[in-house]
Amino acid sequence: MDPTRLHQVEKPSRYLGGEINQVRKDRASVRAVVGLCYPDVYEIGMSHLGLQILYQSVNQHEDLAAERVFCPWPDLEQTLRSRGELLATLENNTPLSSLDVLGFTLQYELSYTNILTVLELGGVPVLSSERRPEHPIVIAGGPCAFNPEPLAAVLDAVCLGDGEEVLPEVVRIVGEWRAKGGRHRDEVLDQLMHVQGVYVPSRYRVQEGADGRIEAVEPLRGAPARVTKRVVADLDSPQSLVRPVVPFCRAVHDRLAVEVQRGCARGCRFCQAGILYRPVRERSPEVLRRAVRDGLLATGVEEIGLLSLSTGDYTCLPDLMRTLVAEHSSDHVSLSMPSLRLETLNGNLLDEVRGVRKTGITIAPEAGTVRLRAVINKVFDEEDLLGAIRSVMKRGWRQIKLYFMVGLPTEQEADLDGIIDLTRRCSAEARAHNRGAMLKVALSNFVPKAHTPFQWAAQGTVQEFDLKQKHVIRGLRRTRAEVRGHNMVSSSLEGIFARGGRRLGDGLLRAWQLGARMDGWQDHLQPAIWDRALAEAGIDKDGTNARWRERTEVLPWDHLSPGVHRDWLWSEYEAALECRPCHDCTTGACYDCGVCDPPRIRNRLYDRDEAPRRARAVVQLRPREADTQAPSIAPGERLNTGLPPERRQRIRIHYARLGNAALLSHLETVQVLQRTIRRTGAPAIYTKGFNPHIKMNFSDPNPVGMESDAEFFEVEIESSYPIERLAEQLTFQFPVGFQLHDVGRVVPGTPSLSAQLKARTYRISGLTEALGRQVERKLAGHVTATVERKKGPRQVEVDQVASVVAVEGNSLTLSLAAGAGIRPAEVIQSLVGTETDTTELRYRKLAVELAPWPPEGTGR
Repeated sequence: MDPTRLHQVEKPSRYLGGEINQVRKDRASVRAVVGLCYPDVYEIGMSHLGLQILYQSVNQHEDLAAERVFCPWPDLEQTLRSRGELLATLENNTPLSSLDVLGFTLQYELSYTNILTVLELGGVPVLSSERRPEHPIVIAGGPCAFNPEPLAAVLDAVCLGDGEEVLPEVVRIVGEWRAKGGRHRDEVLDQLMHVQGVYVPSRYRVQEGADGRIEAVEPLRGAPARVTKRVVADLDSPQSLVRPVVPFCRAVHDRLAVEVQRGCARGCRFCQAGILYRPVRERSPEVLRRAVRDGLLATGVEEIGLLSLSTGDYTCLPDLMRTLVAEHSSDHVSLSMPSLRLETLNGNLLDEVRGVRKTGITIAPEAGTVRLRAVINKVFDEEDLLGAIRSVMKRGWRQIKLYFMVGLPTEQEADLDGIIDLTRRCSAEARAHNRGAMLKVALSNFVPKAHTPFQWAAQGTVQEFDLKQKHVIRGLRRTRAEVRGHNMVSSSLEGIFARGGRRLGDGLLRAWQLGARMDGWQDHLQPAIWDRALAEAGIDKDGTNARWRERTEVLPWDHLSPGVHRDWLWSEYEAALECRPCHDCTTGACYDCGVCDPPRIRNRLYDRDEAPRRARAVVQLRPREADTQAPSIAPGERLNTGLPPERRQRIRIHYARLGNAALLSHLETVQVLQRTIRRTGAPAIYTKGFNPHIKMNFSDPNPVGMESDAEFFEVEIESSYPIERLAEQLTFQFPVGFQLHDVGRVVPGTPSLSAQLKARTYRISGLTEALGRQVERKLAGHVTATVERKKGPRQVEVDQVASVVAVEGNSLTLSLAAGAGIRPAEVIQSLVGTETDTTELRYRKLAVELAPWPPEGTGR
């Protein structure tokens, strides 16, 4: 879309591109281009580590290119449709219909309608059967790709397993096919179906009975009977993710995400990820330390996220955290981990985490009774949970979040009462050691997933989930806990698609045609549309979810394999009904689930007893080699403390914000500038307190969409740091659209930028000369205007605060006093009248006038 129109939509920064570490390649220089789409809004998609990994894994090949696209918010969807424009990628504004491959990440079942939206807006036929050779090959991957049958009519191919292993191979095959002429799509699909880990839905015929149950899945044209996922054997072998793209707007998970290990063998029976991402593979601490260090320098972010399905199980975690805290605590970064297993939440781990800024602690008991925890294989001693809360509170945390699930197989009312009792005990324990403790409780609804021991289990109805959530919430009404339940309709739909077959595709398409959009967002989900669409497709959603599957029943995904034996999953299902536990195979004997290849894959880097010794023996890392674009930054340059005034210097930076950069909001601009300073490595001075940040102040904010040649901000840094070097670093570190004009020291005692501001000068383009003269004449007389503000309407004497500097052709130069209380666009509208359309006018700030310092005549 034309960037000049983006100021009319919510959060234009979602659609700009040009972020730090973006990779932009010339289309003519590569063999093939893949568009990577996370089918949700930008700030969610950019939080996904998998997308960043795939982006880098493709772009590290010189002959391949990856570009990004996200599902637009409904306001931009409507704008694109009304203007007849195509949805395009962020990097090169490539229409999706012009890509070689378009790949979707299937993370969540309720994003499926967004996939259809993206395809249509991008000019790509929604159904695979309607695409011509020139259209992109549409593929998908991610956890939901292990049952993609509801999307079988939409997707050309599906990648199972580790995407960085298979995606470059798929893109190259498509590129070679196009280079040879690419006349028939069947040619490339026949090639892809023989690539390990690639499933081509059109190469399989599904036979259904009269009741809709699957009787058989028949391979066609020589396709394999069963498709098995691809696995990266050694996580240290691919290039480490050290230059992730830094989003302009604040992402949902706004951090440097570092994957410490992949896979989990704890064996929670409801957990699909624990099956799909097996076997467990760890990254070496040397690689992780380098990734963190280089990642912080490359991004300037303020938080490190150590991610995995069970981070506490990483063999070298305590020693890794100790070294990370030692290296980066002076950088004022926080250290976060996802939900921790109780067994790994010990005092030593907490001591390491509290060495940097503390975030909340999240614990997932999942069930409220010993019996039900044995069913789901999440066994722990409740006294250990209370002890962990005691340790957390004593170490200064104030917030704990507990995750529970309702509707689990064999659940009884006593199990719901167990959630209430356990939460009350946790709340009492927390408040006994910290009176200001905040306890949050999240209630999710059980959704049986494909390729788990519970894939044969029934799911509760919306009404059952509602009653169970209300029972728990009512029981916790008098506690200090904040309780929130997940949307029941969302869980029901998720369950339908998680285990649905190809027939469900008709209901999906119909719901989208009726207007289903952004179904993962509770305020956008429209249950009535889904009820109608599923009914028209002949699908009984309650009956589908509530049905227990037989062992011998052919399941829609049985021809797709995560490597785990189906018989082993059934044995785990039987063990669940008998409340028998299953041990962690990485610390105990192998139970032969089928996924491991011991000669090729080691589950753990080190034995538990050996880990501390080996981790402490890690050699010192060499500083990163000088970047080819930016001057090098020496280690430790960011060290700073509460320095006395004589050891500080206040620096004023004058810069321009042009092009797409003008579409950032003021808060987004502030974040960009803070991270730019961090990337320079300049020893900035930080505020004190719980959440320290760089001491900076900024000039007055511009309206979104207004370009400016006269932007200023100030920052305090150590006096020993040369400002010439800061200027050099800023020149390289500024994102596209930010241009450095000047860097200079500020005289001590100088007032803030806002206090010095006297006036601003703007150029307004798009006016006729006659209209410009009309504005000039009116300002020569007395003019008042009423402007709407949050506190109500306000009268402004326009002629007292605004004046015309010049009228030249179709542009007008306007001066506006500081504190005028009226914006340039409001000045023009008040002078030309409401009957004149001013929406196409363009505004640019040319200059600002600052009061001199020291004031004249003071002798200072």
